[in-house]
Amino acid sequence: MPIIATLGLMAVTHNYKPSLMKDLMLFAAAFAGTCFVYLSDSFDEPRPYFYVIMWSGYSIYLSYFIVQLMRAGEGMHALATAVGAAVLLAVAITYDFFPIPGDDTHMIFMTWAFFTWSYSAIQMYYAYCALERAKGVSSRSFVPAR
Repeated sequence: MPIIATLGLMAVTHNYKPSLMKDLMLFAAAFAGTCFVYLSDSFDEPRPYFYVIMWSGYSIYLSYFIVQLMRAGEGMHALATAVGAAVLLAVAITYDFFPIPGDDTHMIFMTWAFFTWSYSAIQMYYAYCALERAKGVSSRSFVPAR
């Protein structure tokens, strides 16, 4: 998810628009990589570290995205995205490294994680739209001087 989300956000921050074939290849590679990481017995030991590294990289990119939102005058979206990014990283770290005491079935953790993922997905949608609107308005507001 962090790789695909970063590529999706790059559409508004860097005008990144891959071709359909490249898009399909990226999704196929991400799916294959996810299957390997999740199903491979040889990846059991490094898996938690891999998850945290991937989410940390995504959090770094979200920091850049938050700065872009601030520059566009979307302070509330930037704040809401920052809160989501912090809690997303906390979810990634908590699951493998700091299990919740007494939560043997992971019910408490999964409830927290699902709320966090839902909030973040919705917030990222609105932040993306806000940045897209701001960039569209700002690029149309410039009148070339002759």
